[in-house]
Amino acid sequence: MKIVNVSWEQLQSFLLNDRKHSDKPSAVYAVKSRFKTLKTWFGDKEFNRDNFNLFIQHMRESGYSVSYRNNFIKLAKTLGIYLKTDDFRDYLYFRENRTFTGEVLTADEIQRIAEAGPDLKYNALFLLMGTTGARIGEILSLVQEDVRGTPAFCIFRNTKNGSDRMVPISEKLYKMLKDCSPGESSVFGMKNSQWVNIELKRRAKEVGITKKVFCHQFRHSYITTMREQGVEIADIATIVGHQDPRNTMRYSHASLSYFTQVVRQHPLLKDERTWEESIKLLRKRVAQLFDPSHVEMTENGQEFVLKVRNY
Repeated sequence: MKIVNVSWEQLQSFLLNDRKHSDKPSAVYAVKSRFKTLKTWFGDKEFNRDNFNLFIQHMRESGYSVSYRNNFIKLAKTLGIYLKTDDFRDYLYFRENRTFTGEVLTADEIQRIAEAGPDLKYNALFLLMGTTGARIGEILSLVQEDVRGTPAFCIFRNTKNGSDRMVPISEKLYKMLKDCSPGESSVFGMKNSQWVNIELKRRAKEVGITKKVFCHQFRHSYITTMREQGVEIADIATIVGHQDPRNTMRYSHASLSYFTQVVRQHPLLKDERTWEESIKLLRKRVAQLFDPSHVEMTENGQEFVLKVRNY
């Protein structure tokens, strides 16, 4: 059985109608690209388990990530169903490390990126990514009808978990989104994230950010920042569209800068604390010892005054 004779049009119809895959442009583009890669590699070879193992081994030796290889396994399983072969039914996925340990962007870095150019569309897009934690595919699929005011919010439709999601946005961002594409349905008028990533890297370099930057990093950064601000896991999960809050926990306090502050709470590291870290720790301990209604804390430069009224 060969896939060289399977056309993209045939497979796409099967995916959309029989398998109920997403018809979002970004999702369609991704599957089409993988299918093209498979057809090129297999050529006139038989599409069977042995040859697919060789393909996966080639991907592995070429340094492709586990997640990337798993996407091809998923496609092979779908092709197996389409071609009515059981070769891939029990084909196992690689185990992925689901804990995010990469760098995140700070609020200041996101703001600098969002203000680094004159193009209103990109300014609004990066600000929307940074303040909602939405996936890039959800953002590029946004239409003007789903950007609403009083209060301002966006409706992300046909999301990864299959349900619509309403997410509040700032009044400033609401006005920016409404001004992006007047008279057009699509807010951003883009089908995939290729140009977004190019512009993102250009802006990061321009404002002096040396971290590796990519679209999904904004989602990591949003979840991490909200956790560090003390927002409840369940609330963050609702905003970003995680049906299982355990998925949200993968990103909890992922930034190294956060853990740096945490370990400095140890008494042996008190000499390395910044003034801000010392004050934050002191406020936390005072809150544990006293009723807040009986405590007055003021800060003036390098002086901290604590007053506790009699009970």
